[in-house]
Amino acid sequence: MFSIRKYLAHANKEKSSIIFSISDKKRLKLPLAISIETKYWDSKLQRVKTAHPNSFNLNYILDQKFKFLNELCAEHYKNYNELKFDELKHSIKKFNNNESEKSITLINLIDEYLKERKIEINLKESSATVYKSFKNTVIKFELLTKKEILVDQIEKAFQLEFKDYLSKIGNSDNTIQSKFIILNTLLNYAYDKKYINNQDYKKFKIKGHKTDSIILTDEDIRKIHNYKPTRKTQIDIKNKFLIQIYTGLRLSDLMRLTDDKIDLKNRIIRLITLKTNKEIAIPIGKKLLQILKENNVSNFIKDHGASHYNSKLKRFLRDAGLTDTVVITDFRNNIQLEEKLPKYKVISSHTARRTFITRLILDRITPSEIMKITGHTSRASFDKYIRISDSDAINAVRSKVDRW
Repeated sequence: MFSIRKYLAHANKEKSSIIFSISDKKRLKLPLAISIETKYWDSKLQRVKTAHPNSFNLNYILDQKFKFLNELCAEHYKNYNELKFDELKHSIKKFNNNESEKSITLINLIDEYLKERKIEINLKESSATVYKSFKNTVIKFELLTKKEILVDQIEKAFQLEFKDYLSKIGNSDNTIQSKFIILNTLLNYAYDKKYINNQDYKKFKIKGHKTDSIILTDEDIRKIHNYKPTRKTQIDIKNKFLIQIYTGLRLSDLMRLTDDKIDLKNRIIRLITLKTNKEIAIPIGKKLLQILKENNVSNFIKDHGASHYNSKLKRFLRDAGLTDTVVITDFRNNIQLEEKLPKYKVISSHTARRTFITRLILDRITPSEIMKITGHTSRASFDKYIRISDSDAINAVRSKVDRW
């Protein structure tokens, strides 16, 4: 009976290609166009170790290749009771030729898009991470459905099936909408590259819903100020989050904040926003001034990515006592759901920006004035950050009508 194994061509070197070996009475070696650092190869399991940053994708490719070879060899044994190596080579060569000639796959399209955009527009790592996460979702979908997604075959049937899959694995309607925005961005790229010849995919619409997003109260901010962590990581998180609260900076801009952008004498922060490429000037208030005077930002502003930052932030806020229960509304399959959670679990870096904008609105600063500070370029995107509670609205109107 035949056997198929995978191994490194040069296991004693720092980097090596991976080889498939088919053995029967003879042996056929099939080198792959995949090379990895040898420390990431598990020779016992014949797989890329999970410590490798791209292990999921590489093992997926290996599994697909193994599946094809195993089915091909099994067919030979069924027909000939042995492997016909000349015929086997011909079938493998034909398969490889067909692979190179057929329509581009969605997985390959994502890789090409990321590579090209990184060169053309210096795609941010945070944006690249979003597409890599989407790629992993697509791979899992392919494994479940046992079919490869070809870009020129994406139509309504696929869109409905993919939407149903995303819903079944627990994504909210808004998350599904976000993933389809990514898909459409990729398909727009495919259309521009002439990989597809129509834009029918745009007819498929995913409806999102406005959901609850909290802002920080005066009491929340007081708790953050009063909590005195002892570990440096938490001290750094505290300072970074307070800077966000008092400046409204996006996390991407906070991570690029350096001492030369801070004018303590004139109490102004000046920088160019990464997202909108807009020059902004943010006034430094008294509490922020104290933080900046006591700390050299270069010592604690380090870019660890949004996921890392938000994870550390939630732990800090839990320890700081932001544990009140809040009710969060979400939607799944157009059904409204309510979930009770401790407040720290629903706070992220963006909560600070939302808090900054809402508090200024409540203090009667006009949207056009605030937009100059925050770097927003459209009123529609700006308005999404405003979260005024019923009680705040009542008090604001009462203060006005009392003067009538």
